[in-house]
Amino acid sequence: MKAIIFIILLLIGFPAQLVRPQANDNINCATTPLRGEFIDLQQHGGIYLTSQGELKVLVVFAKFRDDHSAHNYWPDTMDPQAFMTTFIDPNWQTNSTNEINLTHYFRKMSLGTFKVTGEYVYVETPHDKSYYGNPPSRSLATKEVLQQKVDPLINFANYENWTCNGSYSKTNQPDGTIDKIIVIWRAQPFNSGWGGEASLGGGSSYTVENGTKTVKTGFGCGVGSGVTVQDVVDRYLKYNFHSSVHEMAHWLVGSSHPYNGSTMSHRAWGMLRSGFDGICANAYERERVAWINPTVITGDVLNAPFTDYVETGVAYKYHPSNGATNEYYFFENYQKLNIYCDATRNPNDKGIFVYHMQGLYSESDNNRCKTSNGQFNWNDPFTTNCWGNTLPAFKMISVNRNAYNNMD
Repeated sequence: MKAIIFIILLLIGFPAQLVRPQANDNINCATTPLRGEFIDLQQHGGIYLTSQGELKVLVVFAKFRDDHSAHNYWPDTMDPQAFMTTFIDPNWQTNSTNEINLTHYFRKMSLGTFKVTGEYVYVETPHDKSYYGNPPSRSLATKEVLQQKVDPLINFANYENWTCNGSYSKTNQPDGTIDKIIVIWRAQPFNSGWGGEASLGGGSSYTVENGTKTVKTGFGCGVGSGVTVQDVVDRYLKYNFHSSVHEMAHWLVGSSHPYNGSTMSHRAWGMLRSGFDGICANAYERERVAWINPTVITGDVLNAPFTDYVETGVAYKYHPSNGATNEYYFFENYQKLNIYCDATRNPNDKGIFVYHMQGLYSESDNNRCKTSNGQFNWNDPFTTNCWGNTLPAFKMISVNRNAYNNMD
């Protein structure tokens, strides 16, 4: 089987150009691993949030009323912007096909089994930013926005349909707690170091809808009702959409990231990757939340169906006989048939991608894309000037399967 994998890497692989940052990727997710969290590979489905059936999500675009800062695409007026009106579909039948749309994204990733619908509102805080402290309290600002500005506009009862009984256990019955709110703040009013976080700011819970529905502010089963996104000014719109997907994915997959936030050694793709990486859910993530069921390779594979991964969910996974407990190779066939097929930015990169998982997501660089030209030891014999920046020039020295490839 090792020989088969080696042949696949040599013959079917390609010099892929993975999604690369346009600027320094120093805007991280502020979600931190939950103490005692247990990722059970024998369980499939969302860990803290349903990944099947219909989920109503309220999207709140918010700004501080005295925020008149410059922004790439979100002016400081209270006029709803086009990207807000199409961010989520009001019902399943709308069937939007634009890229920046939560309903469309989860429809494609789940092959139609996860029906995310809802509505959006655009509001501003009842007070100026200074009222909420320095730095401003995210919990207080969110509470006042939801209670004083959003509650009069919408029926919160529409967003209370599920009960979380425990990890991987959900019941489609109301429990009095709002299921999911995404609050997207204009600019970065709370902290310039992060673009999203999987809670509503922490603190005590509070009620809406005349005291009949509860908003919980934490992260985890039974303790939270939403996520926060800071719409980063100098990023493009897709980056911030990815942040919304990313924070929801923490509720689906778990609290840990598949990368080290300070080093980001390997570029790949997935819901829980950086906002600069591809947004397409990788096979590990789709399997975890029961959207696909990859075929396990246990021996030689002949005449294996390998249709487009994004459109059909067909994928394969292989556990090396001498590999670590949770080490897998996932094989995904990308044919650029879908708008979310963005494992690379190059439209000509079609073929089988090999995704090497060396363990569970654990805030470390333990998973990567395997490229066709292999892993090598490198040195940097000299530097060069690139648009005013001094960069090292790397040279391959010798083959080393435990070293780096040209996408690291």
